[in-house]
Amino acid sequence: MSARRDPEDNNSHSNTAAAEATTPHTKTDDTPDPATSHKDTPDTDTTHNSDTDTSNDHAKDGAADKDGQHEADDDHNADDHADVDGADGADGDVDDRYQKSVPELFEDREGFVSQRDELLGQLDDSMPDGLERNAFNVENRQQTIRDLLDDGYDPEEIKKLQKISTDLTAARQNVSETSAAIGEVGGQHYSDTHGAPVLDAWRNENNGHTPPGGYSDGAALSGDGKTFYELEYKGVTAKLSKSPVHTTFEGDFPQGTPEYARDHLITDPRYAQYFHDHKDVWEAIKSGKTSLCFRTISTRTAHGEPHVQDVLFDLVGDGPNGHKVRDTLQEMIDALD
Repeated sequence: MSARRDPEDNNSHSNTAAAEATTPHTKTDDTPDPATSHKDTPDTDTTHNSDTDTSNDHAKDGAADKDGQHEADDDHNADDHADVDGADGADGDVDDRYQKSVPELFEDREGFVSQRDELLGQLDDSMPDGLERNAFNVENRQQTIRDLLDDGYDPEEIKKLQKISTDLTAARQNVSETSAAIGEVGGQHYSDTHGAPVLDAWRNENNGHTPPGGYSDGAALSGDGKTFYELEYKGVTAKLSKSPVHTTFEGDFPQGTPEYARDHLITDPRYAQYFHDHKDVWEAIKSGKTSLCFRTISTRTAHGEPHVQDVLFDLVGDGPNGHKVRDTLQEMIDALD
């Protein structure tokens, strides 16, 4: 069965997807032990953890398990350009999930969802009067524990709540990271098997982990050389974000628009390196012989083809700063000589 593909007009942003993509938080849990610690230290964990799992009925928590592919790009900064290899771990380790198939990852995710839901039930059963689930998310947990200690709540009960909520944070992160891996593994497999193998610098197994903001999930050149793809991977329920993202030269635009796609050519330094090493491809893009396409590959089920959405875009935009991405990318390429 062939994938559903939605070609979009190059100048239209109206069909950009309908929901925000989010990412699992990566903050560590440093909540004080209620039996031994009652310091007035500031809560250093500022990660928001909303419970709006789009695949179940936990949206009411306001503190969700973010089952999206990964974080919608924020304003680009110097950190986005620091690692040309993408998002390697500290030791260059490759996420074990990349060794699994999409059906295996869906099976893993189902187990993590069950674990999360069981922990949510335990949290509800142990909840102090007047509090809701979001009192124990990663942003609020430390202050909640301090308040309960000040109110004379049983320290042993607080330790129990801390253990449940900490385990719940880990379960939510497992759901989110597995959802991300589903998008990444499914997206790369689709591109590899449909005439546009993912290039080495963007392959999951060569980067190790989900790429940071400003970097593309993947990139590929069609077998006939006529189309160069920027690839965006989405897993399970994740969709392109409608929230505007700051671009370097052209203003604020949502994911999936030509301006957003064009900006990635200079915020992901792997493009400059690739075009430096493959000047024939770069010249073909500049001359228009090779088209540019932003392709979103959404792996929504364990079996069957993913949903594919293509948006063609030009190297030079229509606005007064439209040429600056091309010129900046050329400077980046030349600097590698």
